[in-house]
Order: sequence, then C-alpha cells, then structure tokens
Amino acid sequence: MESQIGLHGSTIASRLFPLRGEQRGWCVAGIAKGVQSPKIYRFEGLPEGPTWKEVQRLLRTAKRPPSVALRTRAILMLFVVYGLRSGEVSRLQLKDFDCRRETFVVQHSKRGGSQRYPIQRATGDAILEYLTKARPRCGDRHLFVTLHPLSRPVGRSVMWYPTSSRMKAARINVGSLHSESLCLKCVVF
Repeated sequence: MESQIGLHGSTIASRLFPLRGEQRGWCVAGIAKGVQSPKIYRFEGLPEGPTWKEVQRLLRTAKRPPSVALRTRAILMLFVVYGLRSGEVSRLQLKDFDCRRETFVVQHSKRGGSQRYPIQRATGDAILEYLTKARPRCGDRHLFVTLHPLSRPVGRSVMWYPTSSRMKAARINVGSLHSESLCLKCVVF
C-alpha cells in the first residue's frame, strides 16, 4: 500500500513541473495532462506464488496410483517452473519437444504465438518418467493423455483438480487456487 501511495505522489509531483511551465508560458498547454498514474491492480501487493519450500512440499503430496502421480508431477513441474497456463500444458504435443536441443515449444493462450523454452532438468526428468512409466501407448500425439483405455488428450479440469487439491492438502494459500498460482517468479534451481 505504501508503494501505491508513493507512486501516486510521484505522479502528482511529475505533473507539477509541466503545469508550472504551462502557467509561465515555457511549454505548450496540455503537457501535464499527459502524465498519468500507472494502473494499480487490486491484488498487486499480494504474493504471486508459493515459496520454493511450499512447492517442494506440494510435489511430495502424491498419494494416488503411480501413473496418476507421475502425470500430475510432470504437469505441476510445467506450472511451477515455467508458469504455464492449464490450456497451454494440455495442448502440448510430443512433437513440441526437441530432445537434441533440450527445448520445447509452447503455444501461448492469452498473448498468442509460440515460444521456445529450455527444458529444465527436474522438469525434463519428471516428463521423461511419465512418458516411460505412466503414459499409455496410444495414437494420440498430445503429451498428456487420459490413463484409461481409448486415451484422449486431458482437459483443463485434469490440470486444475490436481493443482487445487494438492495445494489444499499441502496447506498452501496463494489467494486463488489455479495453475497460474504456482508460477514462481524468482526460483533458482
């Protein structure tokens, strides 16, 4: 809250010089109106995500069948490390991963377009373990598929439920419970 007041005060101070200049005829009228405060969002001061200790606790809360736990861990790692949205993760395909270059491509939901990311080691290990031990053999080329016969791409609800239930079980409170809540802004691995 203090930073919001400070920002507002700085904006007012920034308007004073052009206003004085307008009054004295040093500059064209209307310049001071161009100095506007930046938009301050309602939840701007709240923490953006859990601490790394909370995330580690979250990743250890696997109490499901091993195949579900492996898939969930790989999904959570993509949320945690890259801050991806559930739709972005559910759309990932096997062809999006380049093992030689150790990168993968994401088609972004909100801003559009695609972006290439380096595969972080722990995330790559989680995905590889899911692929070799849990992902059913099927014709679908999506990375994450349902684990029962007639596999198909997982929906966003499959992304949301493990995130919210595990966050509740691990007693992690970040305001709203969704996959983007897991995004860590300053984690060093």
